[in-house]
Amino acid sequence: MNFTRNDWLWLAAAAVAIAILGFRVSRQAPHRAESLSATRVIELPVSYIENGDSPRERLALSAGAEDELPQGPASFDISSDGGVVVTDPLKQRIAFFDAQGRFVKDIEMGFTPREVWLTDNGSPRVQAPGGMWLEPVAGGEARETGFQPDVPKPDSARRTGADRGFISGDGSGAAAEKTGFPVLVPQGIASLEKLGRDARGRVYVAIETPVAGEEIAVRKLIREYAADGTLLAEIGDVPVNYFVEPVREFRIKSDGKVYQLVPRAGMVAINMWDTARVP
Repeated sequence: MNFTRNDWLWLAAAAVAIAILGFRVSRQAPHRAESLSATRVIELPVSYIENGDSPRERLALSAGAEDELPQGPASFDISSDGGVVVTDPLKQRIAFFDAQGRFVKDIEMGFTPREVWLTDNGSPRVQAPGGMWLEPVAGGEARETGFQPDVPKPDSARRTGADRGFISGDGSGAAAEKTGFPVLVPQGIASLEKLGRDARGRVYVAIETPVAGEEIAVRKLIREYAADGTLLAEIGDVPVNYFVEPVREFRIKSDGKVYQLVPRAGMVAINMWDTARVP
């Protein structure tokens, strides 16, 4: 077969186009996310108030009734040494445990604590039922401090389709949209929540996906994204079998550790995943 000059030019152009297309495809190929399993679980002891007095070293649970949901610990935080502070609303206190789950101390609040948060110096801030954040002080008293926890806004994560969503960046308005990124979840998205950011600037997102064949059941996973939206890691074994529904289920710490509060019928579990090893 004889090729004219135009034929050779056409073939050369086609080869260049194929090479460019291949480069683009390789650049857009999805990053292979690392799958993470729980690094450790801290188990905190519980007792039921229906059975009489609850020992000080145990958190209190209520079994609930036909017209009443179970009650118990629903918020927590982690100290710099890996210890745990948990709200114990049925005893109107917050309780402290060490990293092995051993009881350390408690602080009586005189009201039903809704949430607890530790400041950078380890001092607790406790949210009262009306929403006010208080600092426990000597003599069983508490004072208002104007504290507000640094948490993402509720609208910082949103669904944009059956299997798509968008995570806003920090700030608000156009700046947050500009620094945000889209997410794709082939299993589908039932709900989407931005959990926070660690010291490396990595963003953590909780995603509920529908379970095939079930109208109500969902599966929960947590994804770790780079600031540019690159998917780095996925936690797929996130428990959803709560006995008491948490008010604040997750804590993202600056060192990349992810903690989850799971109040169960026989204990309160604190699950931890360490993402620090993810490059």
